[in-house]
Amino acid sequence: RALALLAALPRPGGPATVGDVLRTVLGEEQPWLGVAPRTWRDGHGRLYESDETGDEMSFLHYLLLAARTCRAEEPEEEAAGPVERLECWVRDRAAQLVPHHRALLENVLARPGARGVRGAREEPGAPGPDRNPDPDAVPGGGPSRRGGAALGAATVSERAAAGPGDEGPVVAVELEPAHYPGGGRFYWRVWVWTEGPESVRSWAEGESGEGTALHELPYRLSEPLRTAFGRLDTGRRRARLEVVLPVEHFDIDVHLWRAQLVVRSMRPHPAERPFGVHRQVVLRDLARRGGAPGGAWEARWEAVTERCPQALPVRAEGDVAFGTAEADAVPVLCRPASESVVPLREAIRAGHGLALWNRTARHTYGCDGECERLHEATAKLLRQSGGAGALPEELRVLRERVNGEDADAYWAEHLALLFDDPGRPVPGPPATVVDCP
Repeated sequence: RALALLAALPRPGGPATVGDVLRTVLGEEQPWLGVAPRTWRDGHGRLYESDETGDEMSFLHYLLLAARTCRAEEPEEEAAGPVERLECWVRDRAAQLVPHHRALLENVLARPGARGVRGAREEPGAPGPDRNPDPDAVPGGGPSRRGGAALGAATVSERAAAGPGDEGPVVAVELEPAHYPGGGRFYWRVWVWTEGPESVRSWAEGESGEGTALHELPYRLSEPLRTAFGRLDTGRRRARLEVVLPVEHFDIDVHLWRAQLVVRSMRPHPAERPFGVHRQVVLRDLARRGGAPGGAWEARWEAVTERCPQALPVRAEGDVAFGTAEADAVPVLCRPASESVVPLREAIRAGHGLALWNRTARHTYGCDGECERLHEATAKLLRQSGGAGALPEELRVLRERVNGEDADAYWAEHLALLFDDPGRPVPGPPATVVDCP
């Protein structure tokens, strides 16, 4: 009977949604097996495989949380009937439990609202950062083809919810240069975080031979990224993509990559659009990999997350003393990273975890009017962001508007963001044993 009631519920948003409920019931995240639980019945079966579940209480708790998650995430008319039938069945079974177990379940039943994905209580229909009530719709509410008006309401709610305490799912691609003649080749590793820094897992790696050429990376990483996002994405939230690589390669165009290399329709699914349109894409510095956060890095990060960051225009090498800049200052460079390696490294050494730059604006004869427009627009963006935690989503919305041919957002088409959170450092390289000759 329980399995039939579970089967009648709306499908969960993805494996991450089922995993969240299992983690709540079991008190810890379970090992990731080869096949992810994609339905409510899959999660129910996983309870039988756990050493922690030996009584009816755990199964009833799971059924109740599955029902409550559907109530929070699905349209009321679609979820109401199946959810109410399952909750009634759980109440009837709970009446047969010992008093203290019955009291626990009744307490869950009596709570208003529901426990949403990633452990946060959410109200139905209220999108959070990088969230989308309809996974098949254009993220952010679907901009008009000629303007950004349709983005207004979604942008406000997403900006308000994206704070420094937000520890949603993250997929990080670490690119380490392979030092072979000719250069331009990388060893790669994919990391995933389901929540905070302690949830990190190594997902896939390519560290053999001479590495992978830069132009081959989108093809080589397509499948690992597709499966990682499939594991972490839900109908309400997509995992952020972070790319960890040396400063001299910061002009990489990962936001233009796609998980699906071949589209399946003339009306593309979000997964077939460039990453930067439907998920947050940011960069991190490989030199900070495995480093212990602290000092200026942590102090500056705390400043930019607690108040609105202030733009620090950088127009040329030696133009700014990064070490003495205000704690909430964010370097903004109007030159690409290939022309700004020295100032970017100086900014990172001085503890800056945020920076913005134009990936393509090469300077043959110095700055011009486009540079001034970039500095003015980024200063306004930072002032209105409310803090560092909102910037990845703000940039995603701008990229979506560019994709929707909103001319007012074209200034941000080639904008890149360094977002190096010391609270969730990238793990260091694995220890290796080298034989002496």
